[in-house]
Amino acid sequence: RTIQVENAEGVDRNRIAKRYKTEIAEHGADASIWIDRHCRLMCDPTALFEEFPEDVVVVKHYRSNVFAEAAACRRQSKDDPELISRTVERWRLEGITPEDLGLYYGGFIARRHPAADRFSALWANYIASGSRRDQLSLPIALERSGVSFRGVERGRMREFFHIRGK
Repeated sequence: RTIQVENAEGVDRNRIAKRYKTEIAEHGADASIWIDRHCRLMCDPTALFEEFPEDVVVVKHYRSNVFAEAAACRRQSKDDPELISRTVERWRLEGITPEDLGLYYGGFIARRHPAADRFSALWANYIASGSRRDQLSLPIALERSGVSFRGVERGRMREFFHIRGK
């Protein structure tokens, strides 16, 4: 299904979209793929799931970690700077260091259900209680949920999807 979030005064469209992005598969779906508006699927979706047996497939980001991403998000005013700082400070207080985790794009995520549902619920919780910048909590949710996942190099994913303008 395709979701269009309408403009409404006082509504944070970004947070509404995150609810859909992190939701657990409805109607008993075996798998789902989230593609942001700037991405385009370039293959039959079954080919993607045949190629990657993991429960979650994400694309590696060119930045190295959530702390570098947080700094970029603050500079670019992607969310309230204080909220971004509180979010990454939470990870620091919980013992996460920049070297612990990678960083992944949040614009393309393939999931197998119900195996990925714990990951999705945990990720949704992190976004609801912290920064709306989902890339800041994506690696933490992947690691802590115990789901099998693969971070794939962006160049390797070109046969499966394309990011417009990037």
